[in-house]
Amino acid sequence: MELRHLRYFVEVASELSFSKAARRLHVSQPAISRQIRDLELEIGAELFVRQENQVRLTEQGRLLLDGAREILAKSAHWLEKARWQAAAAGSRLTVAHYGTLFAVKIAPAVARVRQLFPGVHLTLVERDPGEALNELRAGDGGLHAVFSGEPEPHLLDGLEHRTILYSEPVIVLPADHALAKKRRLSLHQLADEKWGVWSEQNFPGFGTPFVKACQRAGFEPKVVETFDDVGGVFSRVSQGDIVSYVGSVAESLPRSGVVLIPLQPGELVMPVSLIWRPDSPRTEVLERLASVILEAEKKRG
Repeated sequence: MELRHLRYFVEVASELSFSKAARRLHVSQPAISRQIRDLELEIGAELFVRQENQVRLTEQGRLLLDGAREILAKSAHWLEKARWQAAAAGSRLTVAHYGTLFAVKIAPAVARVRQLFPGVHLTLVERDPGEALNELRAGDGGLHAVFSGEPEPHLLDGLEHRTILYSEPVIVLPADHALAKKRRLSLHQLADEKWGVWSEQNFPGFGTPFVKACQRAGFEPKVVETFDDVGGVFSRVSQGDIVSYVGSVAESLPRSGVVLIPLQPGELVMPVSLIWRPDSPRTEVLERLASVILEAEKKRG
């Protein structure tokens, strides 16, 4: 038995017509009839009752049909995967991330994907997400995907993206701030503060969610400065006249003159996405990378 026997059988069973099945398969009717007869001889039972201008499945035909469809679906899946891996073998996949701490966080997922696709040379490079997204859209810089906050919809036009995790940033206060000894804060407690906000141009999806969270808390934040690195946040906030926020992974960094305090759960949540071009031949690797990170986050949560 060969796959073509099952393919011809499923097509005739779906159409209940040898002539229609032959047209759909672009073969002659005698050829398809011969293949079905060969299959019946191998099984030892008739699969169709053939009457003038009418074809119907026998009981044995109905039993075979579901199994034949499943076999064809699985064979198509694995054939496509084999084709993709053959095309990707020896290829390079360069993915931009936005900081060493983030790279450390996703390192186990990257290692897992490297094991699953040993023929793909997966490389992480550090780049501001805004710059990396521009390079990705241009399609001529050798960059295949970008980790970023979740940009505004118009920045995702023509690109694929998957949300891989949800980050809950922590508030950065001067060490001598009146609220510096609090174990948790709410945004409403900070409504009168001057804010340093992450640059939406350089870090899409890092500034807008903060502003929207403040609006949900009932106030418009007084934004006086923008940042594009954690060190700049710590240095500026330590001067004592503004407050800001950073990802919770920054709690492991050395700092002086500031304190990091978590917000009430769910008050400020920032999606993080993996973004790529839909015409990339490496889509399966990127899909798998996104799913491995997402699964790890679910287990961690």
